[in-house]
Amino acid sequence: NIQEVNKDTSDYKAVEKVAEGRFATVFNGFENSLGSERGIDGSERKKVVLKVYLKKSAIWRNSIEVKILNKVQKVDCFPQILDAFDGDKYTFIIMEPAGDSLKTVVRRNPKGVITNENLIRLAFQLLRAVRYLHIGGFMHREISTRKVLVGLIKDHVYIKLTGFGGATSIEVKNRRSSLFNQINMPPRPKYTVIDDFQKAVTVLVEVGVPNNRAMEGINIKNYAMPALHNDQKWMDKIWQGLKKLVEEKNPDTDFMYGLLNNAVQGLNKKSPMTYSISNGLLSID
Repeated sequence: NIQEVNKDTSDYKAVEKVAEGRFATVFNGFENSLGSERGIDGSERKKVVLKVYLKKSAIWRNSIEVKILNKVQKVDCFPQILDAFDGDKYTFIIMEPAGDSLKTVVRRNPKGVITNENLIRLAFQLLRAVRYLHIGGFMHREISTRKVLVGLIKDHVYIKLTGFGGATSIEVKNRRSSLFNQINMPPRPKYTVIDDFQKAVTVLVEVGVPNNRAMEGINIKNYAMPALHNDQKWMDKIWQGLKKLVEEKNPDTDFMYGLLNNAVQGLNKKSPMTYSISNGLLSID
């Protein structure tokens, strides 16, 4: 609980439990547990996220999640580690705040979905994160709107891919040929890097298509794309293109970025997302 966690560190204070995973419990908090959320001079203390593991369990040190977090430091589409240390009872990993879940942020939009333009910008950031994870040698396997965090950095909306507890390694020496080999493993259906990309597309469908059900936990191999408006056909083109890669045993996913470039005439997929702030809470338009 929070009280026990705060007894074990004098440098940080946990104030709110936000998640509980396989090995760690996650809290929102701030630097220095002494005093309030404001320093002596009245300035706001630095906010942090505390990932807390039981010290007596060495599992976390070799967990896939910790391996990935160490691998993706200084990469802007993943959460960043600020500090790590052992207390008497717990092991702490202190991370930068990365915002609220995509699911939460989109729910704040009165329409319940985001614009097609913002969806394209979101797609670029998310697909880039997934691809970077694959290049690093890992598959996420559990991509969902709850595991994509959204926050503001210097007045720009950025996403961070998180939740790596169910990830697995791509276990081959040659990374590019490994992407091919994972696709080319008949006869039984096996989870591949293409499935990761397809799950990312279902995230886009969930936040961009009205009245669409949540996709978390679906069997991606049984998923069928819903009917889409003409301006959203680019999602189906990506989906069909990914299916074709499996059929052709081809690992090259570069085609996705070309489809994003041409989805809306004149729109730069790297341009900033439009957003609003209400009562201090971020919403994507």
